[in-house]
Amino acid sequence: MVDGVLFSFSYSVMPDPRAAVEAAWKYLRPGRSLVIMDGKLARGICGRLLRPWVSWLSKKTILGDPMRLPWNDLHGLDAKVEIEGVNFGTYYI
Repeated sequence: MVDGVLFSFSYSVMPDPRAAVEAAWKYLRPGRSLVIMDGKLARGICGRLLRPWVSWLSKKTILGDPMRLPWNDLHGLDAKVEIEGVNFGTYYI
C-alpha cells in the first residue's frame, strides 16, 4: 500500500489511462491522494483556435491527447475530485 500516486505529465500519453488509474487506486491507503498533473487546451476562443495546431503537434511529437479529461476517468472510484487550473487553464492539477 502507498500514501500517494502522482501522474506527472504522463496521463495524456498513456494508451489506457483509465486502467492505470484503476490499478493505482487499488494500491492507495484509505484517505490518501492520487494526483494527475498534465496539459490541456485553454478554454474559450484561444483553445478553439489552437486546437488544430496543438492536435497536429501532439501527434507529431509526444503522441498525447490534449483533449483527454482525466476527471471523467475518476467517476466510479468513490473519490473526491478537485481540479485546479494553472497557466491560463493550459495545465491542470
